[in-house]
Amino acid sequence: MKNQKMYLIQLVTLIIFLFLGSCNNDKLSNSKAKKLLKNEYTRYATSTIQLNDFSLSPSVPNELKLLSARGLATYNYIPPGTRGYGCYGQLTEFGSQYQIGKINNQFIIMAIAKVDFDKILGIKEIPMLNTAEVEYSEKIIEITPAGEIYYDISIGKTNNVTATFVKYNDGWRLEQMSTNAKKAAISENIQQSNQKKGQSLTDSKGLTETNLIPFRPNRIKNFESFDLNKLVGSWISITDNSTLKISQNNGEYTIEGDYFPGVLRDGDKATLSLNNSSDGLSLSLMYIFSSKLGGGGSGIAINYYQEDDHLVIGTPPNKLIDKNGKIWTEGSTISTAGIYGKEFKRIK
Repeated sequence: MKNQKMYLIQLVTLIIFLFLGSCNNDKLSNSKAKKLLKNEYTRYATSTIQLNDFSLSPSVPNELKLLSARGLATYNYIPPGTRGYGCYGQLTEFGSQYQIGKINNQFIIMAIAKVDFDKILGIKEIPMLNTAEVEYSEKIIEITPAGEIYYDISIGKTNNVTATFVKYNDGWRLEQMSTNAKKAAISENIQQSNQKKGQSLTDSKGLTETNLIPFRPNRIKNFESFDLNKLVGSWISITDNSTLKISQNNGEYTIEGDYFPGVLRDGDKATLSLNNSSDGLSLSLMYIFSSKLGGGGSGIAINYYQEDDHLVIGTPPNKLIDKNGKIWTEGSTISTAGIYGKEFKRIK
């Protein structure tokens, strides 16, 4: 009888142990949640960009200006009171690589940063519903050229989000994520088009390695403490006799000279300014076509090397009209390798 009781006690203990063990195995562990979430990354943080403004009082959207200054877009602005008034923007070939959606004929969605899974912050199971809420963080690992127009994003910045898991007979499955970052098949496209990153628009003749000026480590990226008056004066190309002159009048900095022939010839306007970017204040060069050429603007790549006191400026844009009468803007932009254009030294 005593042996029988001992046997029953051992049997019950074993059953309880196995039951508790199976309960523990059914719990959603940090490692399991991490594995399932990592399968959903990398992703892209996005932003809604206004390319066109067809309102009664149109303006050039600020983000469109910043994209244009970086060679990702161009636009044609026709002020109110003029036939066909409005702001008509379009992405360049380079900029179109980062478009991942379209809302309507005025707004598009662009990828601004690549994000990856970071870490699990906590798991809250709800046994009665066979679900679990997982809080975790994702972090920015890369900023796209479209994202450089925003000063409040940076590599390494984290964002806390949640995910819902449901327990099935075969284990836990990821059902829903609160992240706004999207799965987008743009990485491969960007890699395939790296050789095109120095091209501004469809017509890209003349952009070859022979006129590519590579980046150098000493270029200024943040102009927080820089005085634009330092750039006022005359400059000459170090490879030929192309010249330009930077002037300041009532706080506006303009450029003219034979490197920008359209300024004197057609009444175009080239202006220097400082704009917010992910690196702080960055140097920007905007080229505005005269009204007789249809208006509109285009950003031109520019770098300044304080150590050498040299300016590197992209090829000025030109208005090209194809056989169908369509106007294209041909210029050059910043690529990962450098700038298609000329390097200038100061004339002392």
